[in-house]
Amino acid sequence: MINPLLLEIGTEEIPAGYIEPALAALSRVLQERLAEARIDHGEARVYGTPRRLAILIEAVADRQKPLTTEVTGPPAKVGFDPQGKPTVAAHKFAEKLGISVKNIKITDTPKGSYLAARITERGLATLTLLKTILPEVIAALPFPKTMRWSDYHTAFARPVHSLLAVLGGRVVAFSVDLGARRYGVDGGPKRELPEGLVVRATVADTDLADNVARIRFFPGGNATGGSIEVIRPSGTGARLRTDWLDGRVSFEGLSP
Repeated sequence: MINPLLLEIGTEEIPAGYIEPALAALSRVLQERLAEARIDHGEARVYGTPRRLAILIEAVADRQKPLTTEVTGPPAKVGFDPQGKPTVAAHKFAEKLGISVKNIKITDTPKGSYLAARITERGLATLTLLKTILPEVIAALPFPKTMRWSDYHTAFARPVHSLLAVLGGRVVAFSVDLGARRYGVDGGPKRELPEGLVVRATVADTDLADNVARIRFFPGGNATGGSIEVIRPSGTGARLRTDWLDGRVSFEGLSP
């Protein structure tokens, strides 16, 4: 089974010059740690605002890839008697590895012949490993200056107010094509905007591409945040504002 992984760090306002380098490091370090842990994954995307650093990695495997290694033991002359029967040393070697003595073989090395066995580790669950990986990734993010707060020993660019890590679930994106004047949920049908309406969108830089603005809603209940304004020819209209922290959408009337 594969699932998306979302990590979001909510902070007090981070200096603008800190954001892009931190996002680049977040993507690089987390993907390096996943590779070291033998966890396959898909594309990684980062999102940032002055109060939020986030990364979404698609298709994260639910377990480590199996790892097969060859383990050598005592010399062959110690492991088998002259009649070729396994000795106490061979039985202890097998017991140590948790295998049958029948699975022991003899391998030749530059130092001579030794007992050996191939051991396959099935691997741990990704969720178990992330409990160690994610805190280490967050602590490794570089900033020109850091600070400590309260009685915590952790240093960060600004005080951290929230941490969200979600493995699994589905990200839903609402998009508005400002050029083609179409809107809807990604992957679903799109609707045309009526003629005469003016549409404006305010979203994170990473959620604006090819004149298409997106607001993403994450499994944990939060969102990338932003607002969409629809203005009539009379100057009246409405603003739909999405809160990044809880994903709540609020309506606000606009006057000329």
